[in-house]
Amino acid sequence: MSFRPSGVLSRILLATLTASFCVVSALAQDASGTATTQPTQPTAPAVNRSMSSDDYVPDKWEFFGGYSWIAPKGRVGDFQLDKSIDKGFALSGAYYVNKYLGGEVLGSYHTGDRESMSSITVGPIVRYPMAGVSPFIHATIGGSHLSPAGLGGNWGFGTAMGGGLDLAVPSWTHFKIRLIQADYLYSHHNFFPILPRPNLGSVQLSAGIVYTAVPITPPIPPTVACAVNPTEVFPGELINVTVTPANFNPKRTVTYTYQANGGKVTGTGPTATIDTTNAAPGSYNVTSAATDGHMKVPVSCTAAAYTVKEWPGPQVSCSANPTEIDPGQTAAITANGSTVKGELKYSYTATEGTVQGNGPNATLSGATPGTANITCTVTDDRGKTASAQTSVTVRAPVAPPPPPPPPQSSKINEIAFNKPYSPRVDNTAKAILDDVALRLQREPDSKAVVVGETDAKETGKRAKNLAATRAVNTKAYLVNEKGIDPSRIETRTDGTAGAKSEIWIVPNGATFTQPDTTVVDLPTPKPAPVRRHRAHKKAAPKPPAQ
Repeated sequence: MSFRPSGVLSRILLATLTASFCVVSALAQDASGTATTQPTQPTAPAVNRSMSSDDYVPDKWEFFGGYSWIAPKGRVGDFQLDKSIDKGFALSGAYYVNKYLGGEVLGSYHTGDRESMSSITVGPIVRYPMAGVSPFIHATIGGSHLSPAGLGGNWGFGTAMGGGLDLAVPSWTHFKIRLIQADYLYSHHNFFPILPRPNLGSVQLSAGIVYTAVPITPPIPPTVACAVNPTEVFPGELINVTVTPANFNPKRTVTYTYQANGGKVTGTGPTATIDTTNAAPGSYNVTSAATDGHMKVPVSCTAAAYTVKEWPGPQVSCSANPTEIDPGQTAAITANGSTVKGELKYSYTATEGTVQGNGPNATLSGATPGTANITCTVTDDRGKTASAQTSVTVRAPVAPPPPPPPPQSSKINEIAFNKPYSPRVDNTAKAILDDVALRLQREPDSKAVVVGETDAKETGKRAKNLAATRAVNTKAYLVNEKGIDPSRIETRTDGTAGAKSEIWIVPNGATFTQPDTTVVDLPTPKPAPVRRHRAHKKAAPKPPAQ
């Protein structure tokens, strides 16, 4: 059995859908930029447009619950169904895989005077989300339960097709109002063999609250921020202007316009330049406006201020090297000049002597003893000058230093002969003589004097030539063992100051002047030959006894 809505119900449904269409059309018109907008303010830019489906990203989960009315008008065999059941509710839950398409579980329950009806269906849902409203359509299939009075209940096939309109409330963060949900319900039931199998077509209207898990945020208005770099320039220098947009639709092209009250702006993109060639010194600002083509009033900013400064005069520093000289010497004068524009000319004056040079480097000469004050001056293309001073001290002549004293001979060490009447140079003495040899090697122009002596207790024939032999043996070690040229070593004898040999160093140009010494005229002993020992042959072992 099918159902055809009455005239009153048709008019109610038509009026509801018409109102919904008008709301959607108005919001769509505002999103396209044709609706009236308010001028922007520097501190709080106004919203130029409502966010369209291109801007607004809703939550993936939505849950609906509310009142529901159904008109099952029809018959089940001889049983007349109610024409209108105003006691009912509807529930649904939807998950969206993207902004537009999702899946929905839809359920409802209605109870009237003569029967009750309920259904649960699943299927796809399509929405067109905007910041203000979200129209949707869905088509679901599942089961429908019909329970006429006195006939028991029956679950049969059911399907629901329709759509609706959700309205966002600015003060609600997680809820929307479902103004209308209109569905056509088709169901097939089986009361066989009691009654034939009826097919019912019903109209269901619902309204209520939609809950979203993610808070519903109001539209974020587009804004722009202006910045200039540098903020201070001299006339003729360029200034870079940068506009940073925010909250514009990335799918739309943003265009920019500029206006500056000091200089000429060039550029139509997010960056531009200001030519300050004809700008007088002072403070200025630049205004930028941005639009994406869908707003009536562009978003603007006027916070980018800059200053055009007057060209400063030149600067200079002056230095001398060296700062102290002797009469007849010269000093280098250096002038470090700087200017922000053009070239510099250099000039110099001095209270003593003469400064020659017309660039950053000059020379002071001819100054007499005392202090010479030098002034360095630079002049730029506009005739502005800057000066700096330095000074050079000219020392008075001084007497030449006295010549250094002549070199002198000096005793550097001595070796001892520990056994009476012994002229032998032992190992302790050799260690001392090794140091003497190193010094003679380091000072190839120096000579050595070896003075041999005896002890007062060493007397008689055994003491004859003992001091000379000790001096000669000392020299022999330095010559034979350490390789010192014998011509660099002189041997002498002295008195009875001890059983020792004194070693004196005589630098080049010095003279050995130790009194009471006598030159020794004995040959230097040759190095002793190396003795070779014969190897003893071992006796052959005796053969074992037989």
